[in-house]
Order: sequence, then C-alpha cells, then structure tokens
Amino acid sequence: MKDKKDNNEHLTWITQLSDFQQSDLDQRQQARECDRFLLDKDGQWEESVARSLDAQKRPRYTFDQVTPVIENIMADIEDMEFGSNVKPAGGDATKELAKTYEGMVRSIESDSDATAIYRNACRRLIRRGFDAWIVKAKFKNEWSFDQSLVVEAIPNAINRVWTSNTSSKADSSDSDVAYVLTSVTPEAYKEQFPEGNAISIDDADLGEHFEQYRPEVIIFGEKYYKKETMCEVCQLSNGEIVEKDENFQKVVDEYKSQGVTVVREKKVKDFKIYHRFFDGGGMLSEERETVFKTLPIVTVYGNYELLGENSKITYSGITLKEMDYQRVFNYAKSREIEEGALAPRKKLLMSKKMAKGNEGQISSLNVSADPVLFVNPDPEFGPVQEIGGAQVNPNLANLANDMAMGMQVTGGTNNAMNGQYAGRMSEDALRMQIDRGTGATRKWVNALAHGIKRTCEILVQTIPPVYDTKQQFMILGQDGAEEMITLNDEVYDTQTQKMVRVNTLNKGEYRVTCAAGPAFANKMEAGLAAMLQYAAIDPSIVNTGGDLMLKSIDAPLMDEMAARKRAQLLQAGMIPQDQMTDDEIAAAQQAAQQPQPEDPVVMLERMKEENVRLARENQAVTNQIKVAELTTNAEVNAAKMQSGILKDARTLEQNQEKIDNDARDKFMKNAIAIAELEYKAQQDMNSNITGNLTIQQ
Repeated sequence: MKDKKDNNEHLTWITQLSDFQQSDLDQRQQARECDRFLLDKDGQWEESVARSLDAQKRPRYTFDQVTPVIENIMADIEDMEFGSNVKPAGGDATKELAKTYEGMVRSIESDSDATAIYRNACRRLIRRGFDAWIVKAKFKNEWSFDQSLVVEAIPNAINRVWTSNTSSKADSSDSDVAYVLTSVTPEAYKEQFPEGNAISIDDADLGEHFEQYRPEVIIFGEKYYKKETMCEVCQLSNGEIVEKDENFQKVVDEYKSQGVTVVREKKVKDFKIYHRFFDGGGMLSEERETVFKTLPIVTVYGNYELLGENSKITYSGITLKEMDYQRVFNYAKSREIEEGALAPRKKLLMSKKMAKGNEGQISSLNVSADPVLFVNPDPEFGPVQEIGGAQVNPNLANLANDMAMGMQVTGGTNNAMNGQYAGRMSEDALRMQIDRGTGATRKWVNALAHGIKRTCEILVQTIPPVYDTKQQFMILGQDGAEEMITLNDEVYDTQTQKMVRVNTLNKGEYRVTCAAGPAFANKMEAGLAAMLQYAAIDPSIVNTGGDLMLKSIDAPLMDEMAARKRAQLLQAGMIPQDQMTDDEIAAAQQAAQQPQPEDPVVMLERMKEENVRLARENQAVTNQIKVAELTTNAEVNAAKMQSGILKDARTLEQNQEKIDNDARDKFMKNAIAIAELEYKAQQDMNSNITGNLTIQQ
C-alpha cells in the first residue's frame, strides 16, 4: 500500500512539475537565450547567419558591447550596501530583541557570504531576468547536534528552480510548493541514493545550441511543500508565546513560582514545510519535516509583470532588448573590417621594362619612405596605372555607431555618466548625468532588495525554532563589531529534577525592511561620512559622538582611542542606556551604589568658587587686621593723650593744691595775724576798760 501511495504521489509530482515548466517555458527559453547570447562563444551571432558566413569563408567578429552596459549598472550596485533592519511590529516585541534578531541575521548572512550570493544573483537578474537562492538549516559540523541557518546559492537556477504557476509575488512567498532540481554525476548519485533508479527528471531545456557540451549527469529533484497542522499555543504574562507541548508542561510549576502565568491560550492553524527527494523513477527518501513555516526558496525577477487574463508571469533582463543592436553591430563591424583591413591593397600596374633596374624600390614600396618612385619609360605600355584597393562602405561605420548608441540608450547608460566628458562639463551637469544613470539601475536595485528582504523575513521567522537551546551566539553589529550573547535559558524542573529548555525568542512580532545606500567597507564608515557632514553644521556632535567617529576610522590604535573616549562619555552620562552593553549597564548600576566622584568640570567650577570665597575671606581678615591696627594705634594715642591729660591735670591739681595751700597758709597767717590783732585789740580794750573802771572807782 505504501509503495502504491508513493507511486501515485510521484506521478502527481511529475505532472505538477511538468505543468510548472510548461507554463513558464517561453520565458525560461527566452532567459536561457540571453545567457547563451553573452556566455557562449558564438552566442551573439544568429546561427543561420553564422553558418552562411562560415560557408563563404567570410570573417565574422564579436565586439561585445552588452557586457560593458551590464557591468556599468553593476558598478552602481556594487557601490551600494543592502542593509536589513528588524523592528518591533506588535505583541510584546521589544527593541532589544529586535536588535538581537538583526544582529543574528547579519551574522548568518556574513557566515554564508550572502553578499556575494546577492550580487551574483543581481548580475544574472540584469542579464536574463531571473535567479534564486535558498535558506537551509544545517548542522554546524559533523559532530554537532545544533543546527544553524545558512543562505546558499542555487547553481543554474534558470533550469533548476520551479515554483507555483499561480504565484503572484516576485519572491514566491505566496507559493505553497517549489521544486529544486540538482544535477550530479552517476557516481555521486549512487553514493547519495544507493537504491535509486538513476532516472533523470526533465529540466525542460529545449535549446540545442551547436557546440554545446552536455556532460553525463543525473538530475534528481527536491520538493518543498506546505502542509497545514493544528497546534495549541499560549501567551505568558511575561510576553512569551510558546507552544503548549511536553516541554512546556514540565516547567509550568516553575513558571508559577516565578510569578509567570498563562494569560491566554488557543488552538491555531499552523503551516509547516516538508521536504522530500525524488527522481524520474520514483521517491528517493521519506517525507521530512523542516523548521520552516514558509518556502525557504527566494526568487528574484527583472521587469516582473503579470499579463493576460490568466495573470501569466513575464520577466526579462537587459540583454533581451540589446540583442538586435548587438547582432547588427557585429555584422556592420565585421563587414567594415572585411572591406577595409582585409581588402586587397592598391597595386601599381607597369611593364617589366619599366620596372627593370628598380625592382628593389618597387618591392619595398609599401614600407618605403622614398618620396619618388623611378621607372623606365615604355611607350608601348604607357604611364604607370593604379588598380585595386579597399572601397569601404561609409554607411557601415555610421550603422555601427548608431547600434552602439542604441545599446547605451536601451541600457540606460551614457558616456557622460562614465566620466568621459568630465573636462567639458560642469560639476552639476556631470552629477545630473550620473544621477540619471543611477536612476536607470533603480529597478534592478529594488528587485534585489525585495529578495533580500524576503530572505531576512525567512530568517527572522525561523530563528526561534532553530536556535531553541541555551547557547552562545556571536552577533554582528552594524559597525562590524562582534558581540557574544546567550540565547534562551533553562529552567530547573523540581519534579523531574532536570533542566528544561525555555525558548525566549518568541516574544512579539517583527517586521523587516531592506534599504540600499552607498556602499562602505562597513556601515560605520557610512556613519562617519554622515557625521562628518553634519559636524560641519553642528560641531557639538564631535563631543557627543566622538567615540563612534573614532571607532569608525580604519587606522591603527583608533579602537583604543575610541574606548578611552567612550569611557569619558560613559562617566559623563552622555550615552543612553539603550546604547550601552550589558557590562556597561552593570558597571553603571554598581557605580550608582557607590559615592560618585565629582565631575571634573563641576569640581573646577567649585574650586573657582572656593578660591573666590577664600580670597574674599582673606581680604576680610586683612581688613580686620588693618582695623585692629588702626584701633590699637588709636587706643595707644588715646592712652597717651589721656596720660598727658592726666599728667597735666595732676600738674594743675598739684599747682592748684600748692596755690590752695599757699592761699590756705596765707589765709591762716592772715587769720592768725588778724586773731593776734583782735587779741591785741581786745587786750587793749580790756586794758582800757580796766583803766576806765579804775578811774571811775
């Protein structure tokens, strides 16, 4: 029953692949013709014309003017940088996790050398209008149990990649199925599929180009197809969205102990991509589930359009429009050379008698600088005659020039934009011509950018299921700097006493954008150029972004100088926390718990104020000392004056006392004298009285 089911399924696959091939056969043949036109030796000649000229033994030369046009366009694209950005788009998405996704995508692309894959695909896109690449999940090495994502080119995608003929998006993101064919040697086939029937699958290449070498190979196929599944998911209170599977059930208790609960849960329809090998004889492997939810094949188209009532996919590169110009140019130049450089030279017709004796001069006529040719006269023959010589059709050169100009116009290039007329044009006029050329390449840039954007969307969508274990991952910054981060974590299950993986990359939804700009060795150089331009307007950016400017300079010791400058800015608090590394945040938090050293600028201002204060205090003390001296002098003088006054007063007092004493003595003397006089007078009176009394008696 299983074999019968596989046989029926195999027949269905072969039929479906044939339908995809037939519906796109004319476009693929057209693209293949463009490849052969530029890559095959005689691709720029129509086979019928080439055979006709070869049969007539006539010259035919190839002067490739289309490849320079493509390379001119590619030169503009090579000078561009395609940068993908991841931004939060909903749910519990965070800027930090978006930055992690962006760094992981950049690292995956770097490890895969995706830049070379994208640019080579762009060259094929311009040449033929189609190319493709694929995202794969592969083990890091034979000893590893962890998978990693890589971007891989698909060789000969024009013959090997077939997506749904009902797809309407250029990147095939809406296709549910894709076939990728691979050609290997019979020995390699037997080694990979020892039980296979070694029957090739038809690649629908109908071209039978003469001189085309076809090696012996076996073509087998890989089918990527989408299948609908049902799963139960739940949203946790910490923002994580996880599938309610066996691992989650083991750590429910641990989540609860941390305060994390289930907020919502539901059953949802999901899609998974499956993969299986087959060849023209049957199935070569069992069905295998992949980590992808959408097709990992990315297609890019040039001049992509859906035409007609059936919305048929049409596309083309630049070569298709250049073919006729190039073929006519080759034919005109070949004819011009045939009629000019390869035509017989002019010859002199004379008799042997005329040439006799002058044979050496005549034989070296074409290389001789002699101004005169001597001949012997021969009346029977007449004068020397000139015959033959090239007669180039002047219209051939005009035709070739017209074709060359037509190729430039069709390709959107011109001589001015290549700098050929730089000396005869003003700078503004030359810039306008270059901008015109850049504008002509825009559609190819947009087609490539759309494919790169789709690739990054696949990577962002697939990173959580691929990197679902606790592991170290080196992410790549915009400046090319590498940073080691830890993905996911493990929770200890107390019931089973085991560590259970918990995926931490499932928070929210994210959107991807892709933009093209001038190419630099890395994006830091682009930032330096922009900062230098802005610094001419606002010089303060040198102080606030000096570490970034130094770091972006590719010169010895600049990283050390940038580290010193960043340390200064960190100490000054001029770097936002969302731009700090984890170590810097931890150091800042630790420093916040300790006494903060004073800002040197603030310290200098404080010291200036302190010096002014001390100067004022010193002046005040000096003034006090002077006042004290003046006071002391005044007090001394006052004391001297008081002493003099006291001395004078004492002298006066003593003089007064002397005067008083003298006056008192004189008064006493006078009083005594008066008393004596009064006593004497009294005695005299008494004597008189006594005498009188005596007389009376």
